[in-house]
Amino acid sequence: MAFTDIAGQRFGRTVAVERTGEKRWGVYIWRCICDCQTEHSAAVNSLRSGLVKSCGCLAAETAGALAKTHGQYGTPAYKVWDGMMQRCGNPNNTGYKRYGGAGITVCERWRDFANFLSDMGERPKGLSIDRIDNTRGYEPGNCRWATSRQQRMNQSVPTITLEQASAIRSMRAATGWGPKRISEDLGVSRGAVSGVLYLGNLA
Repeated sequence: MAFTDIAGQRFGRTVAVERTGEKRWGVYIWRCICDCQTEHSAAVNSLRSGLVKSCGCLAAETAGALAKTHGQYGTPAYKVWDGMMQRCGNPNNTGYKRYGGAGITVCERWRDFANFLSDMGERPKGLSIDRIDNTRGYEPGNCRWATSRQQRMNQSVPTITLEQASAIRSMRAATGWGPKRISEDLGVSRGAVSGVLYLGNLA
């Protein structure tokens, strides 16, 4: 992927300062500074697409405003939606590295909770949101309400790219790490890592 210099460019409340030198799945990571003076990092595609506009403070304010508007704050569906938005758009979220930082995005339509609820419906008891194709983001047609067993089965036979498989092999060769450590570092399911290392998936 060609390098695009975005130093000094503003994206909502945040300004890109410098490229960190880190890449995740071929996407450059930038050090940024928010208007609230909080420093954070974000993937260049998340900044340019508008998914990341602050250090996370804007997402918190937006969530509060939406809660007042649609009256759904605290419902099961809203909690799922909020978690999805935080993982993909808030660099301070603990899951950001494996989602937004790895290029997983929320489609434009679903950034509005009302649209998400219209497409997915209320969350059935005992089920959680699952991406059918783990290489794609959260969007209509790629998400379902699934049991934990269904999600485990989906993760056990994941679809990954050739670039991801190459990154797994390269990290194994350079570090000697096992599937668990590689999975945590690259944000790929442990089943995918094991498949590449031991079963020759995407050889």
